Amino acid sequence: MDVYHSWIYVYILNTTWMVRAILYATFALNILSPILVWFIFRGQKVLGKGGLINGVIKTVIDRKGAQQPSPTQK
Repeated sequence: MDVYHSWIYVYILNTTWMVRAILYATFALNILSPILVWFIFRGQKVLGKGGLINGVIKTVIDRKGAQQPSPTQK
């Protein structure tokens, strides 16, 4: 089978955006994997209720809510 001349390879896999997406995903995985392993070995949740990502999102939402003045204050 001639893979390098197939439509999928020529118009999808060999495009600049696909190569960059694969490259960025690989870089992100290489940077984030030690952090994820560290949290897992410490016994902390990373995802889900009470996890790291949930806590970060909750903190950001709380900070944005604290910055907004209430409607009665003008």
